[in-house]
Amino acid sequence: MLFKPSHGVILYCDVELDDFKRIMNYTTTIEGVSGYLIDRLLEARYGFPAIRDARRNYTDLPLVFEAQREGNASEAKERDLIKLYAANEVDALVLFSYISPRIQKACVDACYENKLTPIAGFKLPQLLTAEDEISIEDERLKGESYRGYIAKDALERALGLYAKLGVDHYLVSGNEVDELKHTKDILLEMEIKPIFCMPNLGIQEGDIAQAFEAVKDCPAAYGIITPRKEEIEDKWELKERIKRLADEALRF
Repeated sequence: MLFKPSHGVILYCDVELDDFKRIMNYTTTIEGVSGYLIDRLLEARYGFPAIRDARRNYTDLPLVFEAQREGNASEAKERDLIKLYAANEVDALVLFSYISPRIQKACVDACYENKLTPIAGFKLPQLLTAEDEISIEDERLKGESYRGYIAKDALERALGLYAKLGVDHYLVSGNEVDELKHTKDILLEMEIKPIFCMPNLGIQEGDIAQAFEAVKDCPAAYGIITPRKEEIEDKWELKERIKRLADEALRF
């Protein structure tokens, strides 16, 4: 299993490099803190070598990268990018199904080849390509949608391909409990035991408990928490809040 323990929190670090160092330094020993998530802004500002070196100094917890573009280039470019992430000690990569099932499969395969854990995310529609055997005249496209998915069954088909490829980590918003349950039910019907990474938590009182309750029949789950700017500047405030949220996740 990539993350330990089976239930915990992952800290989303949309911050400057010095603040990323502080977050790791203050939280890496808190029980229930299971990893760190960074996005393209931190990488664009400082580059992977600086991020890699900072991480080496503060933590050995898993590092997840969410570029919000993987699945949106050619197969060759995707493979080269994923190889670059692995060389810089990224442990897991959030993938989005932007282009086609062929690119989706290429990204997952490249993750496996480079010993990265693929995490399936869903933000944009399964775009219409010849490979996907959908045309604009298809009846399913007329007035049907599922939270941004153009085709009526696009979510099921995207999940189905990930399931066939052996993906078991899924990124689904924790504050959309109905969507979370729906995704979980589809995967369980496919005999996948999903591990959920759930962003947008730790914002409202009780939202962690509600999200974890929705997936309590899954083997593992992690709430994604964003440290607040004022907390990063106050070591004890950050540690207190993150410990409280991690303890809530550990109850499950």
